Amino acid sequence: MTPSPLITKEMAGTVTVLALGPQCAQINDPLLDPLSTELLDHVRGAVPPLVALDLSATEFFGSGFIEVLLRAFRELQKRPGAKMAICGLQTYCREVLEITHLDQLWPLPATRGEAVAQLLAE
Repeated sequence: MTPSPLITKEMAGTVTVLALGPQCAQINDPLLDPLSTELLDHVRGAVPPLVALDLSATEFFGSGFIEVLLRAFRELQKRPGAKMAICGLQTYCREVLEITHLDQLWPLPATRGEAVAQLLAE
């Protein structure tokens, strides 16, 4: 039996919406490699390179996941017009991204709808 995916993918117009599943409520070291592989696969397949990452199911992540986010963003940026937003952040996760000033790199809209609208408007 193959493990269920950690990320679900939906299209909202031309924006690829990637939602981390309930298995990603606490992103710890054992999850980092499979999550990184899956996220990078989705990012590479995003056409056009507009990605909204929905972390509404995630309550905790540490510096290892920040590295995964940065790797995914760098991969996405290899293509012209690439944009990424992170939405649905719970308080702790939002604070981590704000403290590390990554909120200056990615927009952090509250909802998927806001993320999609922001990516399409820019």
